[in-house]
Amino acid sequence: MGYWRKAVCVCFWALLFALCGITAQAAGFSPSLSCEEGEPGGVVEVSVIYDGSLGEVAAFRASVEYDPAVLEYLRPAYGESVREGTVTTVSAFGKVESVFTADQGTVLAAGEGITYRFRVVEGATPGKSSLFVSVFEISSPEPSPLGNDTDVSFGFLVPEPPSSDARLVYLAPDVGELEPGFSPECLEYTMTVPYEVDAITFLAEPVAGAVCRVNRKNLGSGGSDTVFEITVTAEDGETKNVYQVTVHRQEKEEEEKPTLSNDARLLSLVPQNGTLTPVFSPDVFEYSLTVPYEVTTMVFEGEPVEGATYRVNRKNLGSGGSDTVFEITVTAEDGETKSVYQVTVHRQEKEEEEKPTLSNDARLLSLVPQNGTLTPVFSPDVFEYSLTVPYEVTTMVFEGEPVEGATFRVNRKNLGSGGSDTLFKITVTAQDGETKAVYQVTVHRDEKVKTSAMEKPASTTGAGGTPAPSPTAEAAPEDPTGQEGSPQPDQEALVMAAAGGSGNTGGGDGPSPNGGSGVTFQNGNASLVPGMLALLAFVLFCFLSGPIAKSLASRFPGKQQSGEKTSEKL
Repeated sequence: MGYWRKAVCVCFWALLFALCGITAQAAGFSPSLSCEEGEPGGVVEVSVIYDGSLGEVAAFRASVEYDPAVLEYLRPAYGESVREGTVTTVSAFGKVESVFTADQGTVLAAGEGITYRFRVVEGATPGKSSLFVSVFEISSPEPSPLGNDTDVSFGFLVPEPPSSDARLVYLAPDVGELEPGFSPECLEYTMTVPYEVDAITFLAEPVAGAVCRVNRKNLGSGGSDTVFEITVTAEDGETKNVYQVTVHRQEKEEEEKPTLSNDARLLSLVPQNGTLTPVFSPDVFEYSLTVPYEVTTMVFEGEPVEGATYRVNRKNLGSGGSDTVFEITVTAEDGETKSVYQVTVHRQEKEEEEKPTLSNDARLLSLVPQNGTLTPVFSPDVFEYSLTVPYEVTTMVFEGEPVEGATFRVNRKNLGSGGSDTLFKITVTAQDGETKAVYQVTVHRDEKVKTSAMEKPASTTGAGGTPAPSPTAEAAPEDPTGQEGSPQPDQEALVMAAAGGSGNTGGGDGPSPNGGSGVTFQNGNASLVPGMLALLAFVLFCFLSGPIAKSLASRFPGKQQSGEKTSEKL
Protein backbone atom coordinates (compact mmCIF):
# COMPACT_ATOMS: atom_id res chain seq x y z
CA MET A 1 0.00 0.00 0.00
CA GLY A 2 2.86 2.37 0.90
CA TYR A 3 4.59 1.58 -2.41
CA TRP A 4 1.57 2.56 -4.45
CA ARG A 5 1.18 5.73 -2.45
CA LYS A 6 4.76 6.75 -3.22
CA ALA A 7 4.28 5.90 -6.87
CA VAL A 8 1.15 8.05 -7.08
CA CYS A 9 2.95 10.99 -5.46
CA VAL A 10 5.83 10.75 -7.91
CA CYS A 11 3.46 10.61 -10.86
CA PHE A 12 1.51 13.55 -9.49
CA TRP A 13 4.53 15.83 -9.21
CA ALA A 14 5.84 14.73 -12.60
CA LEU A 15 2.49 15.55 -14.15
CA LEU A 16 2.37 18.91 -12.35
CA PHE A 17 5.76 19.90 -13.69
CA ALA A 18 4.77 18.79 -17.18
CA LEU A 19 1.50 20.75 -17.14
CA CYS A 20 3.18 23.91 -15.87
CA GLY A 21 5.94 23.75 -18.48
CA ILE A 22 8.64 24.02 -15.82
CA THR A 23 12.07 22.47 -16.33
CA ALA A 24 13.87 21.68 -13.10
CA GLN A 25 16.99 23.72 -12.70
CA ALA A 26 20.18 22.46 -11.13
CA ALA A 27 22.14 24.61 -8.76
CA GLY A 28 24.53 27.03 -10.45
CA PHE A 29 22.83 29.36 -12.92
CA SER A 30 19.18 30.46 -12.67
CA PRO A 31 17.75 31.88 -15.91
CA SER A 32 14.69 34.11 -15.51
CA LEU A 33 12.19 36.03 -17.68
CA SER A 34 11.10 39.54 -16.67
CA CYS A 35 7.52 39.11 -17.95
CA GLU A 36 5.47 36.36 -19.54
CA GLU A 37 3.54 38.59 -21.94
CA GLY A 38 3.94 41.95 -23.60
CA GLU A 39 2.29 44.19 -26.14
CA PRO A 40 4.11 45.34 -29.30
CA GLY A 41 6.79 47.87 -28.41
CA GLY A 42 7.25 46.51 -24.89
CA VAL A 43 10.62 45.40 -23.44
CA VAL A 44 11.42 41.88 -22.22
CA GLU A 45 14.58 40.83 -20.33
CA VAL A 46 16.16 37.38 -19.99
CA SER A 47 18.69 37.09 -17.13
CA VAL A 48 21.35 34.41 -16.58
CA ILE A 49 22.57 34.85 -12.98
CA TYR A 50 25.08 32.73 -11.03
CA ASP A 51 23.84 31.70 -7.55
CA GLY A 52 27.35 30.94 -6.13
CA SER A 53 26.67 27.28 -5.35
CA LEU A 54 29.45 25.94 -7.66
CA GLY A 55 32.32 27.78 -5.99
CA GLU A 56 34.70 29.69 -8.17
CA VAL A 57 33.55 29.97 -11.79
CA ALA A 58 36.09 31.20 -14.33
CA ALA A 59 34.23 30.56 -17.57
CA PHE A 60 30.79 29.73 -18.99
CA ARG A 61 28.79 29.92 -22.19
CA ALA A 62 25.16 31.13 -22.38
CA SER A 63 22.70 31.29 -25.28
CA VAL A 64 19.09 32.45 -25.81
CA GLU A 65 17.00 31.21 -28.73
CA TYR A 66 13.86 33.21 -29.60
CA ASP A 67 11.31 33.84 -32.36
CA PRO A 68 12.52 36.85 -34.41
CA ALA A 69 8.96 37.42 -35.64
CA VAL A 70 7.97 38.15 -32.04
CA LEU A 71 11.10 39.52 -30.35
CA GLU A 72 13.89 41.84 -31.50
CA TYR A 73 17.27 41.56 -29.73
CA LEU A 74 18.51 44.92 -28.41
CA ARG A 75 21.65 44.61 -26.24
CA PRO A 76 23.22 42.78 -23.29
CA ALA A 77 23.96 44.06 -19.78
CA TYR A 78 26.93 42.61 -17.85
CA GLY A 79 27.57 42.36 -14.13
CA GLU A 80 30.66 44.01 -12.67
CA SER A 81 32.71 40.83 -12.38
CA VAL A 82 31.73 39.89 -15.95
CA ARG A 83 33.00 43.22 -17.21
CA GLU A 84 36.30 42.64 -15.37
CA GLY A 85 36.89 39.49 -17.45
CA THR A 86 36.58 38.86 -21.17
CA VAL A 87 33.07 38.49 -22.60
CA THR A 88 31.98 38.19 -26.21
CA THR A 89 28.34 38.33 -27.34
CA VAL A 90 27.29 37.36 -30.85
CA SER A 91 23.76 37.78 -32.23
CA ALA A 92 22.42 35.84 -35.19
CA PHE A 93 18.92 35.48 -36.59
CA GLY A 94 16.84 34.12 -33.70
CA LYS A 95 19.79 33.41 -31.37
CA VAL A 96 22.19 35.37 -29.15
CA GLU A 97 25.21 33.69 -27.46
CA SER A 98 27.83 34.93 -24.98
CA VAL A 99 31.18 33.46 -23.89
CA PHE A 100 32.74 34.61 -20.61
CA THR A 101 36.33 34.00 -19.49
CA ALA A 102 37.69 35.45 -16.25
CA ASP A 103 41.01 37.23 -16.39
CA GLN A 104 43.94 36.29 -14.15
CA GLY A 105 43.00 36.54 -10.50
CA THR A 106 39.25 37.14 -11.10
CA VAL A 107 36.20 34.88 -10.93
CA LEU A 108 32.47 35.25 -11.51
CA ALA A 109 30.80 36.76 -8.43
CA ALA A 110 27.60 35.31 -7.01
CA GLY A 111 24.49 37.26 -7.94
CA GLU A 112 26.01 38.50 -11.22
CA GLY A 113 25.79 37.36 -14.81
CA ILE A 114 24.35 38.53 -18.13
CA THR A 115 20.96 40.13 -18.89
CA TYR A 116 19.66 40.12 -22.48
CA ARG A 117 17.17 42.82 -23.48
CA PHE A 118 14.52 42.28 -26.20
CA ARG A 119 11.69 44.39 -27.64
CA VAL A 120 8.33 42.99 -28.78
CA VAL A 121 8.12 43.50 -32.56
CA GLU A 122 5.55 46.00 -33.79
CA GLY A 123 2.83 44.11 -35.60
CA ALA A 124 3.75 40.80 -33.93
CA THR A 125 1.09 38.16 -34.39
CA PRO A 126 -0.85 37.67 -31.17
CA GLY A 127 -0.26 34.29 -29.56
CA LYS A 128 2.33 32.26 -27.68
CA SER A 129 6.01 31.84 -28.50
CA SER A 130 8.96 30.22 -26.69
CA LEU A 131 12.42 31.21 -25.50
CA PHE A 132 15.12 28.60 -24.83
CA VAL A 133 17.93 29.52 -22.45
CA SER A 134 21.05 27.38 -22.09
CA VAL A 135 24.07 27.71 -19.78
CA PHE A 136 26.94 25.25 -20.41
CA GLU A 137 30.72 24.79 -20.50
CA ILE A 138 30.94 25.98 -16.92
CA SER A 139 34.51 25.64 -15.59
CA SER A 140 36.66 26.55 -12.60
CA PRO A 141 39.97 28.51 -12.63
CA GLU A 142 42.11 25.22 -12.79
CA PRO A 143 40.51 24.85 -15.43
CA SER A 144 38.20 21.96 -14.89
CA PRO A 145 34.57 21.40 -15.93
CA LEU A 146 32.01 21.92 -13.22
CA GLY A 147 29.06 20.43 -15.03
CA ASN A 148 25.59 21.59 -13.94
CA ASP A 149 24.56 22.68 -17.42
CA THR A 150 21.17 24.40 -17.44
CA ASP A 151 18.45 24.37 -20.09
CA VAL A 152 15.23 26.29 -19.50
CA SER A 153 12.24 26.96 -21.72
CA PHE A 154 10.01 30.00 -21.22
CA GLY A 155 6.65 30.69 -22.76
CA PHE A 156 5.90 34.26 -23.96
CA LEU A 157 2.48 35.60 -24.94
CA VAL A 158 1.61 38.47 -27.28
CA PRO A 159 -1.98 39.38 -26.28
CA GLU A 160 -4.73 40.12 -28.71
CA PRO A 161 -5.17 43.85 -29.43
CA PRO A 162 -8.19 45.56 -27.85
CA SER A 163 -11.35 44.97 -29.81
CA SER A 164 -12.97 47.80 -31.80
CA ASP A 165 -16.38 46.08 -31.77
CA ALA A 166 -18.94 48.53 -30.35
CA ARG A 167 -22.16 46.57 -30.81
CA LEU A 168 -24.96 45.31 -28.60
CA VAL A 169 -25.77 41.63 -28.52
CA TYR A 170 -29.04 42.23 -26.65
CA LEU A 171 -31.46 45.16 -26.25
CA ALA A 172 -34.99 45.03 -24.80
CA PRO A 173 -37.31 47.55 -23.05
CA ASP A 174 -39.03 46.63 -19.81
CA VAL A 175 -42.35 47.73 -21.40
CA GLY A 176 -43.47 47.29 -25.01
CA GLU A 177 -41.54 45.92 -27.99
CA LEU A 178 -38.96 47.30 -30.39
CA GLU A 179 -39.86 47.95 -34.02
CA PRO A 180 -38.16 46.42 -35.92
CA GLY A 181 -36.95 43.51 -33.81
CA PHE A 182 -33.47 43.94 -32.33
CA SER A 183 -30.42 43.27 -34.48
CA PRO A 184 -26.85 44.23 -33.52
CA GLU A 185 -26.44 45.91 -36.90
CA CYS A 186 -29.59 48.06 -36.62
CA LEU A 187 -29.11 51.31 -34.72
CA GLU A 188 -32.60 52.98 -34.86
CA TYR A 189 -35.87 51.70 -33.37
CA THR A 190 -39.37 52.91 -32.44
CA MET A 191 -41.94 51.72 -29.93
CA THR A 192 -45.26 52.80 -28.40
CA VAL A 193 -46.33 52.63 -24.74
CA PRO A 194 -49.65 53.44 -23.01
CA TYR A 195 -50.26 56.82 -21.41
CA GLU A 196 -49.94 55.24 -17.96
CA VAL A 197 -46.24 54.51 -18.62
CA ASP A 198 -44.19 57.58 -17.70
CA ALA A 199 -40.72 55.98 -17.51
CA ILE A 200 -38.96 53.19 -19.31
CA THR A 201 -35.85 51.05 -18.70
CA PHE A 202 -33.75 49.30 -21.31
CA LEU A 203 -31.86 46.07 -20.70
CA ALA A 204 -28.71 46.12 -22.84
CA GLU A 205 -25.73 43.78 -23.19
CA PRO A 206 -22.66 44.75 -25.26
CA VAL A 207 -20.09 42.45 -26.85
CA ALA A 208 -17.27 41.17 -24.66
CA GLY A 209 -14.95 43.91 -23.53
CA ALA A 210 -17.32 46.73 -24.49
CA VAL A 211 -19.44 48.88 -22.16
CA CYS A 212 -22.76 50.66 -22.69
CA ARG A 213 -24.58 53.60 -21.17
CA VAL A 214 -28.31 54.55 -21.40
CA ASN A 215 -29.47 58.15 -21.03
CA ARG A 216 -32.16 57.28 -18.55
CA LYS A 217 -34.98 59.83 -18.46
CA ASN A 218 -38.72 60.06 -18.07
CA LEU A 219 -41.14 60.03 -20.94
CA GLY A 220 -42.73 63.19 -22.24
CA SER A 221 -46.38 64.13 -22.01
CA GLY A 222 -49.10 62.03 -23.54
CA GLY A 223 -48.91 62.02 -27.32
CA SER A 224 -45.24 63.03 -27.41
CA ASP A 225 -42.08 61.19 -28.54
CA THR A 226 -39.00 60.69 -26.36
CA VAL A 227 -35.66 59.62 -27.82
CA PHE A 228 -33.48 57.26 -25.80
CA GLU A 229 -29.80 56.79 -26.69
CA ILE A 230 -27.77 53.70 -25.77
CA THR A 231 -24.06 54.49 -26.29
CA VAL A 232 -21.71 51.50 -26.70
CA THR A 233 -17.93 52.00 -26.28
CA ALA A 234 -15.62 49.28 -27.65
CA GLU A 235 -12.77 47.68 -25.72
CA ASP A 236 -10.26 50.01 -27.39
CA GLY A 237 -11.97 52.97 -25.68
CA GLU A 238 -12.32 54.90 -28.95
CA THR A 239 -14.84 53.17 -31.21
CA LYS A 240 -18.47 54.02 -30.33
CA ASN A 241 -21.96 53.21 -31.61
CA VAL A 242 -25.21 54.90 -30.57
CA TYR A 243 -28.49 52.98 -30.63
CA GLN A 244 -31.61 55.23 -30.72
CA VAL A 245 -35.06 54.24 -29.58
CA THR A 246 -37.93 56.71 -30.14
CA VAL A 247 -40.67 55.98 -27.61
CA HIS A 248 -44.17 57.32 -28.34
CA ARG A 249 -46.36 57.78 -25.29
CA GLN A 250 -50.05 57.54 -26.11
CA GLU A 251 -52.41 60.37 -25.22
CA LYS A 252 -54.66 60.25 -22.18
CA GLU A 253 -58.21 59.24 -23.03
CA GLU A 254 -60.55 61.96 -21.74
CA GLU A 255 -63.87 63.33 -22.84
CA GLU A 256 -62.38 66.78 -23.21
CA LYS A 257 -58.77 67.11 -24.11
CA PRO A 258 -56.99 70.21 -22.79
CA THR A 259 -55.86 72.76 -25.33
CA LEU A 260 -52.14 72.35 -25.78
CA SER A 261 -49.85 75.21 -26.70
CA ASN A 262 -48.31 75.31 -30.17
CA ASP A 263 -45.56 77.71 -29.07
CA ALA A 264 -42.25 76.18 -30.16
CA ARG A 265 -39.79 78.87 -29.15
CA LEU A 266 -36.80 79.21 -26.84
CA LEU A 267 -36.70 81.85 -24.14
CA SER A 268 -32.90 81.70 -23.91
CA LEU A 269 -29.97 80.05 -25.68
CA VAL A 270 -26.43 80.16 -24.24
CA PRO A 271 -23.39 78.50 -25.90
CA GLN A 272 -20.69 76.92 -23.74
CA ASN A 273 -18.06 78.94 -25.62
CA GLY A 274 -18.26 82.19 -27.58
CA THR A 275 -21.07 84.74 -27.97
CA LEU A 276 -24.06 84.56 -30.30
CA THR A 277 -24.35 87.06 -33.13
CA PRO A 278 -26.86 88.69 -33.17
CA VAL A 279 -27.90 88.77 -29.51
CA PHE A 280 -30.43 86.02 -28.85
CA SER A 281 -34.10 86.72 -29.42
CA PRO A 282 -36.88 84.07 -29.32
CA ASP A 283 -38.05 85.18 -32.77
CA VAL A 284 -34.61 85.07 -34.44
CA PHE A 285 -33.69 81.59 -35.66
CA GLU A 286 -30.25 81.99 -37.25
CA TYR A 287 -27.05 82.86 -35.38
CA SER A 288 -23.31 82.61 -35.71
CA LEU A 289 -20.35 82.56 -33.34
CA THR A 290 -16.57 82.06 -33.41
CA VAL A 291 -14.52 79.92 -31.03
CA PRO A 292 -10.76 79.45 -30.63
CA TYR A 293 -8.94 76.58 -32.29
CA GLU A 294 -8.60 74.78 -28.91
CA VAL A 295 -12.39 74.27 -28.68
CA THR A 296 -13.37 70.95 -30.29
CA THR A 297 -16.96 70.41 -29.08
CA MET A 298 -19.97 72.64 -28.40
CA VAL A 299 -22.75 72.48 -25.81
CA PHE A 300 -25.83 74.71 -25.81
CA GLU A 301 -27.99 75.46 -22.78
CA GLY A 302 -31.55 76.56 -23.63
CA GLU A 303 -34.84 77.30 -21.93
CA PRO A 304 -38.00 76.57 -23.96
CA VAL A 305 -41.41 78.06 -23.32
CA GLU A 306 -43.57 76.23 -20.81
CA GLY A 307 -44.57 72.79 -21.99
CA ALA A 308 -42.13 72.72 -24.89
CA THR A 309 -39.00 70.57 -25.25
CA TYR A 310 -35.82 70.97 -27.29
CA ARG A 311 -33.07 68.77 -28.68
CA VAL A 312 -29.60 69.64 -29.92
CA ASN A 313 -27.87 67.64 -32.63
CA ARG A 314 -24.74 67.24 -30.55
CA LYS A 315 -21.58 66.77 -32.64
CA ASN A 316 -17.97 67.72 -32.70
CA LEU A 317 -16.62 70.79 -34.42
CA GLY A 318 -14.88 70.54 -37.78
CA SER A 319 -11.23 71.23 -38.45
CA GLY A 320 -9.62 74.60 -37.85
CA GLY A 321 -10.99 77.28 -40.17
CA SER A 322 -14.24 75.37 -40.91
CA ASP A 323 -17.90 76.09 -40.07
CA THR A 324 -20.23 73.65 -38.24
CA VAL A 325 -24.01 74.10 -38.18
CA PHE A 326 -25.84 73.15 -34.99
CA GLU A 327 -29.61 72.71 -35.00
CA ILE A 328 -31.69 73.19 -31.87
CA THR A 329 -35.13 71.66 -32.52
CA VAL A 330 -37.94 72.91 -30.26
CA THR A 331 -41.16 70.89 -30.03
CA ALA A 332 -44.26 72.70 -28.75
CA GLU A 333 -46.51 71.33 -26.03
CA ASP A 334 -48.92 69.96 -28.67
CA GLY A 335 -46.17 67.62 -29.85
CA GLU A 336 -46.60 68.67 -33.47
CA THR A 337 -45.46 72.25 -33.86
CA LYS A 338 -41.68 72.54 -34.19
CA SER A 339 -39.12 75.30 -34.67
CA VAL A 340 -35.46 74.94 -35.58
CA TYR A 341 -32.80 77.39 -34.37
CA GLN A 342 -29.55 77.26 -36.35
CA VAL A 343 -26.14 78.30 -35.00
CA THR A 344 -23.16 78.36 -37.37
CA VAL A 345 -19.98 77.88 -35.32
CA HIS A 346 -16.71 78.96 -36.91
CA ARG A 347 -13.65 77.29 -35.44
CA GLN A 348 -10.57 79.45 -35.88
CA GLU A 349 -7.47 78.15 -37.56
CA LYS A 350 -4.47 77.35 -35.38
CA GLU A 351 -2.84 80.68 -36.16
CA GLU A 352 -6.11 82.59 -36.35
CA GLU A 353 -6.31 83.60 -32.65
CA GLU A 354 -7.57 87.13 -32.31
CA LYS A 355 -5.00 89.34 -30.71
CA PRO A 356 -6.15 92.16 -28.45
CA THR A 357 -6.12 95.56 -30.09
CA LEU A 358 -3.12 97.47 -28.76
CA SER A 359 -2.81 101.24 -28.78
CA ASN A 360 -0.50 102.91 -31.32
CA ASP A 361 -0.31 106.14 -29.33
CA ALA A 362 3.38 106.95 -28.83
CA ARG A 363 3.23 110.31 -27.05
CA LEU A 364 4.39 111.78 -23.78
CA LEU A 365 1.96 113.44 -21.39
CA SER A 366 4.74 115.34 -19.62
CA LEU A 367 8.48 115.96 -19.96
CA VAL A 368 10.47 117.71 -17.22
CA PRO A 369 14.26 118.30 -17.36
CA GLN A 370 16.33 118.07 -14.21
CA ASN A 371 17.83 121.48 -14.97
CA GLY A 372 16.57 124.39 -17.04
CA THR A 373 13.22 125.04 -18.69
CA LEU A 374 11.98 123.72 -22.02
CA THR A 375 11.38 126.13 -24.87
CA PRO A 376 8.61 126.11 -26.03
CA VAL A 377 6.42 124.90 -23.12
CA PHE A 378 5.93 121.13 -23.37
CA SER A 379 3.01 119.80 -25.43
CA PRO A 380 2.42 116.11 -26.32
CA ASP A 381 2.20 117.04 -30.00
CA VAL A 382 5.41 119.14 -30.12
CA PHE A 383 8.53 117.05 -30.66
CA GLU A 384 11.43 119.60 -30.70
CA TYR A 385 12.62 121.69 -27.74
CA SER A 386 15.66 123.56 -26.49
CA LEU A 387 17.02 124.71 -23.12
CA THR A 388 20.11 126.32 -21.60
CA VAL A 389 21.96 125.19 -18.47
CA PRO A 390 24.92 126.72 -16.56
CA TYR A 391 28.47 125.58 -17.17
CA GLU A 392 28.47 123.67 -13.86
CA VAL A 393 25.82 121.22 -15.18
CA THR A 394 27.55 118.27 -16.86
CA THR A 395 24.75 115.70 -17.24
CA MET A 396 21.04 115.82 -17.96
CA VAL A 397 18.13 113.72 -16.65
CA PHE A 398 14.59 113.90 -18.01
CA GLU A 399 11.44 112.80 -16.17
CA GLY A 400 8.54 111.87 -18.44
CA GLU A 401 5.07 110.29 -18.34
CA PRO A 402 3.96 108.37 -21.43
CA VAL A 403 0.38 107.59 -22.40
CA GLU A 404 -1.11 104.41 -20.91
CA GLY A 405 0.62 101.26 -22.11
CA ALA A 406 3.55 103.09 -23.73
CA THR A 407 7.19 103.18 -22.61
CA PHE A 408 10.01 105.63 -23.20
CA ARG A 409 13.80 105.65 -23.24
CA VAL A 410 16.28 108.53 -23.04
CA ASN A 411 19.71 108.32 -24.67
CA ARG A 412 21.43 109.40 -21.47
CA LYS A 413 24.81 111.01 -22.07
CA ASN A 414 27.02 113.72 -20.72
CA LEU A 415 26.82 117.30 -21.94
CA GLY A 416 29.46 118.65 -24.29
CA SER A 417 32.06 121.28 -23.43
CA GLY A 418 31.10 124.78 -22.35
CA GLY A 419 29.48 126.76 -25.13
CA SER A 420 28.39 123.60 -27.08
CA ASP A 421 24.95 122.08 -27.85
CA THR A 422 24.00 118.48 -27.02
CA LEU A 423 21.02 116.72 -28.62
CA PHE A 424 18.94 114.45 -26.40
CA LYS A 425 16.44 112.02 -27.93
CA ILE A 426 13.48 110.65 -25.94
CA THR A 427 12.09 107.65 -27.83
CA VAL A 428 8.49 106.66 -26.97
CA THR A 429 7.24 103.17 -27.95
CA ALA A 430 3.46 102.66 -28.15
CA GLN A 431 1.60 99.74 -26.56
CA ASP A 432 1.62 97.83 -29.87
CA GLY A 433 5.43 97.66 -29.68
CA GLU A 434 5.82 99.02 -33.21
CA THR A 435 4.71 102.64 -33.33
CA LYS A 436 7.40 105.03 -32.10
CA ALA A 437 7.86 108.77 -31.67
CA VAL A 438 11.04 110.73 -30.91
CA TYR A 439 11.13 113.93 -28.85
CA GLN A 440 14.32 116.01 -29.34
CA VAL A 441 15.78 118.44 -26.81
CA THR A 442 18.81 120.56 -27.71
CA VAL A 443 20.67 121.50 -24.51
CA HIS A 444 23.07 124.45 -24.64
CA ARG A 445 25.75 124.48 -21.95
CA ASP A 446 27.07 127.97 -21.04
CA GLU A 447 30.78 128.78 -21.33
CA LYS A 448 32.97 128.76 -18.24
CA VAL A 449 33.09 132.14 -16.44
CA LYS A 450 36.77 133.14 -16.04
CA THR A 451 37.61 134.90 -12.74
CA SER A 452 41.01 135.89 -11.24
CA ALA A 453 42.32 136.93 -7.89
CA MET A 454 44.06 139.85 -9.60
CA GLU A 455 40.95 140.83 -11.57
CA LYS A 456 38.83 143.82 -10.55
CA PRO A 457 35.10 143.28 -10.30
CA ALA A 458 33.16 144.94 -13.02
CA SER A 459 30.58 146.49 -10.75
CA THR A 460 32.57 147.71 -7.68
CA THR A 461 31.22 151.04 -6.45
CA GLY A 462 32.24 153.36 -3.65
CA ALA A 463 30.13 155.27 -1.25
CA GLY A 464 27.44 157.32 -2.96
CA GLY A 465 27.26 155.04 -5.99
CA THR A 466 30.49 156.25 -7.64
CA PRO A 467 33.13 153.77 -8.79
CA ALA A 468 35.75 153.10 -6.15
CA PRO A 469 39.33 153.56 -7.29
CA SER A 470 41.41 150.45 -7.59
CA PRO A 471 44.50 150.13 -5.49
CA THR A 472 47.49 150.38 -7.77
CA ALA A 473 51.15 149.67 -7.41
CA GLU A 474 53.52 152.54 -8.01
CA ALA A 475 54.84 152.61 -11.54
CA ALA A 476 58.27 151.18 -12.08
CA PRO A 477 61.12 153.58 -13.00
CA GLU A 478 61.80 154.19 -16.57
CA ASP A 479 63.95 151.53 -18.26
CA PRO A 480 67.00 153.00 -20.11
CA THR A 481 66.45 150.40 -22.83
CA GLY A 482 63.13 152.05 -23.71
CA GLN A 483 60.76 149.43 -22.23
CA GLU A 484 58.61 151.52 -19.95
CA GLY A 485 57.06 149.98 -16.86
CA SER A 486 58.81 146.65 -17.43
CA PRO A 487 60.82 145.65 -14.37
CA GLN A 488 63.85 143.43 -14.49
CA PRO A 489 63.21 139.69 -13.95
CA ASP A 490 64.25 139.85 -10.27
CA GLN A 491 62.10 142.88 -9.69
CA GLU A 492 59.10 141.20 -11.25
CA ALA A 493 59.59 138.17 -9.02
CA LEU A 494 59.64 140.34 -5.93
CA VAL A 495 56.49 142.12 -7.00
CA MET A 496 54.73 138.80 -7.56
CA ALA A 497 55.89 137.47 -4.18
CA ALA A 498 54.71 140.61 -2.42
CA ALA A 499 51.32 140.23 -4.10
CA GLY A 500 50.92 136.70 -2.69
CA GLY A 501 52.01 134.51 -5.63
CA SER A 502 51.05 134.54 -9.25
CA GLY A 503 49.72 137.75 -10.63
CA ASN A 504 46.88 135.85 -12.43
CA THR A 505 44.79 133.74 -10.07
CA GLY A 506 41.63 133.83 -12.06
CA GLY A 507 42.90 133.64 -15.59
CA GLY A 508 42.77 137.40 -16.30
CA ASP A 509 45.98 139.47 -16.60
CA GLY A 510 44.80 142.68 -18.25
CA PRO A 511 45.27 146.19 -16.78
CA SER A 512 42.83 147.76 -14.38
CA PRO A 513 40.27 150.15 -15.77
CA ASN A 514 42.15 153.14 -14.23
CA GLY A 515 45.43 152.23 -15.94
CA GLY A 516 47.17 150.84 -12.83
CA SER A 517 48.01 147.27 -11.88
CA GLY A 518 45.09 146.92 -9.53
CA VAL A 519 44.64 143.68 -7.53
CA THR A 520 41.28 141.96 -7.04
CA PHE A 521 40.17 138.78 -5.20
CA GLN A 522 37.65 136.19 -6.29
CA ASN A 523 35.07 137.57 -3.87
CA GLY A 524 35.21 140.87 -5.77
CA ASN A 525 36.49 143.06 -2.83
CA ALA A 526 39.47 145.35 -3.65
CA SER A 527 42.34 145.77 -1.19
CA LEU A 528 45.21 148.30 -0.93
CA VAL A 529 47.48 146.00 1.07
CA PRO A 530 48.84 143.90 -1.81
CA GLY A 531 49.60 147.04 -3.83
CA MET A 532 51.36 148.74 -0.95
CA LEU A 533 53.44 145.63 -0.25
CA ALA A 534 54.46 145.45 -3.87
CA LEU A 535 55.48 149.14 -3.83
CA LEU A 536 57.49 148.68 -0.64
CA ALA A 537 59.30 145.70 -2.10
CA PHE A 538 60.16 147.63 -5.19
CA VAL A 539 61.55 150.59 -3.19
CA LEU A 540 63.69 148.28 -1.05
CA PHE A 541 65.03 146.60 -4.14
CA CYS A 542 66.02 149.96 -5.65
CA PHE A 543 67.65 151.11 -2.40
CA LEU A 544 69.71 147.98 -1.93
CA SER A 545 70.69 147.35 -5.54
CA GLY A 546 73.60 149.82 -5.42
CA PRO A 547 75.48 148.38 -2.42
CA ILE A 548 74.82 144.84 -3.66
CA ALA A 549 76.32 145.71 -7.04
CA LYS A 550 79.46 147.26 -5.47
CA SER A 551 79.97 144.23 -3.27
CA LEU A 552 79.72 141.93 -6.28
CA ALA A 553 82.17 144.09 -8.22
CA SER A 554 84.78 143.88 -5.48
CA ARG A 555 84.54 140.09 -5.47
CA PHE A 556 84.54 139.76 -9.27
CA PRO A 557 86.83 142.49 -10.71
CA GLY A 558 86.40 141.15 -14.24
CA LYS A 559 82.79 142.08 -14.14
CA GLN A 560 83.34 145.58 -12.81
CA GLN A 561 82.28 147.21 -15.99
CA SER A 562 79.03 145.31 -16.24
CA GLY A 563 78.35 146.07 -12.58
CA GLU A 564 78.85 149.73 -13.16
CA LYS A 565 76.50 149.66 -16.05
CA THR A 566 73.99 147.95 -13.87
CA SER A 567 74.37 150.63 -11.23
CA GLU A 568 73.86 153.23 -13.83
CA LYS A 569 70.73 151.60 -14.89
CA LEU A 570 69.42 151.57 -11.40
